[in-house]
Amino acid sequence: MKSVIQWFQRNNSASSVGELILVTRRYKWLTLYLLITCSILTGTSYLILIHPVFLPSDLANPAVANFIASDLFQELTRPAFLKLDEYNKRKAGDNIERPPLKLFAVDPSQRGVTVILHYKLVPQDAAYIDDKTSDLSATPRYKYVSEISVRPTLSALILFLSTQLCWAIGIVFLFLGRKHPAQINFEERAE
Repeated sequence: MKSVIQWFQRNNSASSVGELILVTRRYKWLTLYLLITCSILTGTSYLILIHPVFLPSDLANPAVANFIASDLFQELTRPAFLKLDEYNKRKAGDNIERPPLKLFAVDPSQRGVTVILHYKLVPQDAAYIDDKTSDLSATPRYKYVSEISVRPTLSALILFLSTQLCWAIGIVFLFLGRKHPAQINFEERAE
């Protein structure tokens, strides 16, 4: 930290107005490079944060795997799957309520990414036949078919875009900013 302070003190000791203008121009270019670098680093960091969005939306996606392994997912889906299992094991004539037709499981806990699992109840291809009463018609069996969606979180996207907008405004003002009147007068006299 001491060396940084010494560097600024050393470079601020301009002996003439011309040297002061040159130092100011150097700082202006340094500021421009730093703004562009910060913008690129912010964009890169955001893309790294939301990288599961660019992967296939299946069980191999790390965001989906984390959600399925979480306790929240078990709490949301266990009752419906237990009810489905009970419904599929029923015998002809049992009065068991059908499981929910649709089931949503949303995980907002991961940073920058929202995982949505949408389960739809569909009939299975093979019906369960009761061995004891084979003369009765087969009882239909059901299963859940999942649709997985991995999206960027809206709040993180808005934060990223507003940060990038601030960097862009800083760069524009740096280029379009007016020169100080003393600098304009000095440059006109030097010509």
